[in-house]
Amino acid sequence: VHPARRAHREHTVATPRHTQSEPQDAAARRHRLFYRRHSHIMQYCLGCDSKRVFAACKHGDAERLRELLENGAEPSSEMRSSEHLEAPDKTPLLVSVMQGHADCVQLLIDAGALLDVQCGPDLETALHVCCARGKPGLAQQLIAGGANLCKPDSIGRHAGQRLEP
Repeated sequence: VHPARRAHREHTVATPRHTQSEPQDAAARRHRLFYRRHSHIMQYCLGCDSKRVFAACKHGDAERLRELLENGAEPSSEMRSSEHLEAPDKTPLLVSVMQGHADCVQLLIDAGALLDVQCGPDLETALHVCCARGKPGLAQQLIAGGANLCKPDSIGRHAGQRLEP
């Protein structure tokens, strides 16, 4: 684990937001100082992990994905082409579904990935994509993992309405 990530975990777990002996504004100032000092390092580390997670999902490298998740990579990281977009372009789960990598999908579900994140201009979830592309095995995995069958996309269609004939 990278030293900055370890410091962040230790800071958030071991340090309450404020104590009885410390005024709330002093605790907030201490918290801001910590993040100002370490944020650029943490953003770099989280960005690297995110890129590696997306690459593993794209190529179906389940062993690499498992290793990244065990080392603390975020299973629900988001890829955005612009910070001004309301919805992310992709998540690792969506990439795995699009590529048809069932083992990566299961690893992400087991790691606690958010299953109902709406992506792209159509606000589709991974389950919408499974149904639209005719991947019933992946759809069953997502439903068993707790995906919402009734989550609408941008024009109000739920995943069942996206089934290929």
